[in-house]
Amino acid sequence: MLSRLIRSLIVLACATVASNVHAAAALPPAADAAGEMPADIDVVVILDDLARLRTGAIGPAFEAIAGESLAGSEFARAWTELAARMGMGEAAMFDALLGRRIVFVARGMHDGEDGAGIRWAIVSEISAPTERRLRERLDVAPRTIVGGRPVLSVERGRYELTTQRRGEVARVVLAPAGDRGLLDEISGIGRGRAAPQTLRDAPQFDDLRALPPGDGLVYVRVPEPIGGWSVASLSHEGRTVRARVHARPGTDFAHLDAVAPWARSRFDAFASGALAAVMEHRPTIELEGGQAGANIDFLAMLPNFENEPAALAALGGRYAMAVTLTEDGAPSVAMAFEVRDRAAFAPIGDRVIDAALGGMGVAGQDFQGLAPDAVRVVGLSGADPEAMAAAGPLALLDLRERSIRWAFPRMTPENAGPDPAWWVIGGDAASYEKAAAAMLGPDADDEPRRWLSLGAAQPVSIVEYLTGLGLPLPGPLRAARHIERVDWGTELVDDRTHNSDIVITLRAPAGGS
Repeated sequence: MLSRLIRSLIVLACATVASNVHAAAALPPAADAAGEMPADIDVVVILDDLARLRTGAIGPAFEAIAGESLAGSEFARAWTELAARMGMGEAAMFDALLGRRIVFVARGMHDGEDGAGIRWAIVSEISAPTERRLRERLDVAPRTIVGGRPVLSVERGRYELTTQRRGEVARVVLAPAGDRGLLDEISGIGRGRAAPQTLRDAPQFDDLRALPPGDGLVYVRVPEPIGGWSVASLSHEGRTVRARVHARPGTDFAHLDAVAPWARSRFDAFASGALAAVMEHRPTIELEGGQAGANIDFLAMLPNFENEPAALAALGGRYAMAVTLTEDGAPSVAMAFEVRDRAAFAPIGDRVIDAALGGMGVAGQDFQGLAPDAVRVVGLSGADPEAMAAAGPLALLDLRERSIRWAFPRMTPENAGPDPAWWVIGGDAASYEKAAAAMLGPDADDEPRRWLSLGAAQPVSIVEYLTGLGLPLPGPLRAARHIERVDWGTELVDDRTHNSDIVITLRAPAGGS
């Protein structure tokens, strides 16, 4: 049964990564706690004062998300069973076991397949009375004493647990048996081996210490061949949760110096009112003859695009996509792709869409790149429904209006290139016009920055739409209805590092504010 408990603790810890609260005054800073971990660790997650989170403004949505995600699961049953064994209510037990500080660490995340190489440990700061109750109520037996500290066996030897008292606070470390290295290193036991190098001794500790204020912290080591690491500070105010991420890849990506500054206002206009929207600058790839081309993966889903090698060289690095609902409640997609040379690309774009339409049973409509500013409109009333459902991104078009429109309007003069343009595609008239206006309009007064990615989503609206279709939704997806909005932006700081700002706004409880 304890294996269920352990997995429950992990899930709850991971579910609250984006839900940080103010730290208890007696705790050392989260960065210092992370600095105690072994330098070769893959993941460290530190969350403080979750008891205050549970009872604060964010608490109702947090509990609803965790409850719906885990409803009916092995995890939920284990949590209920543990509360009964501890003689506590579930809320009180959450506060007692996870409410002060919880740390999740893992090593071997990139070893083997399907997580076969993962070694992990959970560290929790709990009160001395709670630690005594754990010993009394759980199936715990002494295994050995190392360095003057008992190592306890739990669940017939499958797991090991150590505790260390610091006045009226106990530090509990729980890890699987059989690989004692991680438990020993975190517990400071040693077992006769030299003390390992810690994150405090490694260069990434400077980034941990430089994080903006926030009592939740995440550290992730990036595997080779890229290497490097990412760190994040977590915080919340009211119903808004924020993660500020600093990523420092170990590899110098030469293509990043091609990312020119652009204004966020263009994305804001494009994404306004959308269920979900993204605008990104994708890495370029090396083509034959030393040319650089765009690496926009999902374009490969369009029929025959892979047979148009010149298209990659003619495309720029930016693209945008948005899904909106039309006035009658049907989904419609708008897409826009940056084009370096529209004279070269327009015939290719027309051919690609013609091939896609042909695959859906629509008669040939190859405009051959003529009059690239003219909006092409093709009705889809004769399309084969089964073929359309398998047409990749085109399957999301507004099937009630059954039309697609596109053009290659020239960019505003300040954009560089021999004949720069946008390839704008819309699933209905309103989607096309809105996308074209956003891409072609002048930049607002906001300062252009080297954005790699901008995005926004309204999970509650997405869940409501899917529910209205009568689709069965799994618990985690249903739980997304408690998330009002997600916004993110990733900015290139220099050619080796980038920062992200992720903001999650949770829904107010019914009748609340």
